[in-house]
Amino acid sequence: MLVNGFMVPANKVATCYPADTIQTALDAMVDKTIGTIVVLHQSIYHMPVGIVTKTDFVKAYQKGIPVDKKVTDIMSQHSLTTVRDTQSRDDASKVFEKDQVHHAIVLGKQGEFMGLISSWDLVAECARDARAWPWNRSKDGRFHKAGEAPASPPPGVQEPGHSYLDMVDSLKFVTDT
Repeated sequence: MLVNGFMVPANKVATCYPADTIQTALDAMVDKTIGTIVVLHQSIYHMPVGIVTKTDFVKAYQKGIPVDKKVTDIMSQHSLTTVRDTQSRDDASKVFEKDQVHHAIVLGKQGEFMGLISSWDLVAECARDARAWPWNRSKDGRFHKAGEAPASPPPGVQEPGHSYLDMVDSLKFVTDT
């Protein structure tokens, strides 16, 4: 599966700007019950310049940094971890392992901000594949039996509006009794 098949799209990613206060970013994180905020450039449309995680807030608290300071005082900005939207899940996980991070910004072909993935997204995607057995998915997310070309899932399994997890959970497996 490619990253663009399971990333959080840019329009659903929580964001803030470098001029925002730590309190503003913290409020957004708590209100949305998330663990990361992407910091966007103030004047260049949707260009990520940093990331703020729960760990950054804990470190700021430990150092006594007041919440009325700018988010730039605590954001991670050096060597921002990125992956391409067309990378495979396994290639993306190698980037996480190499950089020892839990979040990566997803970039498109032209370097534009496409979304965000986390280590949780990678783990969940692996679990979905494991639960789909004996069906496999090709890079485009289509289902097929092992050793066969990609095909549609069994009749009635995937209907418009159903998510991948709905499809997997609807599969009936025959067991020997």
